[in-house]
Amino acid sequence: MIKSFSLEFNNKEELDKVVDKLWFEKQVTGEVEKLPLKDGKWRLNVHSEKALRQSTIDALAGKSVTGDFDEED
Repeated sequence: MIKSFSLEFNNKEELDKVVDKLWFEKQVTGEVEKLPLKDGKWRLNVHSEKALRQSTIDALAGKSVTGDFDEED
């Protein structure tokens, strides 16, 4: 089962730290998409092949975003 979620970050450095944590610490596989937003923020869309608990996702830096993955939101 694929677990999908999105997070928003104030800068790319914060986003990169979370991506590294997902890949190297949590050993997440699947698709990871980094999107620059119009306001200078960044969005991370994750489609994880590995099951992740909601508490694990909640513990990540970044603001949880719901809805579609369109950067024009």
